[in-house]
Amino acid sequence: LGLIAAADLGESLGRSERGLAEAVERALVRAGLPTRVAGLPPSAAVIERMLDDKKVLGGRLRVIVPTRARRAAVIEGPDRGLVARAIDRLRV
Repeated sequence: LGLIAAADLGESLGRSERGLAEAVERALVRAGLPTRVAGLPPSAAVIERMLDDKKVLGGRLRVIVPTRARRAAVIEGPDRGLVARAIDRLRV
């Protein structure tokens, strides 16, 4: 699920190829994996938990987004509104 959100965020930031999030989602469906979740906490709460991740540096959120097949980029301090939108995409 995080990979879908990361690809969506990457697209929103203009760092990922357009359509990558949909391609990731289709691949997960083919593999029989979930692409949506019920009962996901509010996005603000998820972001707060993300701030406890090992990738946070100096209190700044860092996320890894896929940019295209087999490539990724580190995004430091992404817009939290865009992060919340990517998380919201995962809701049932």
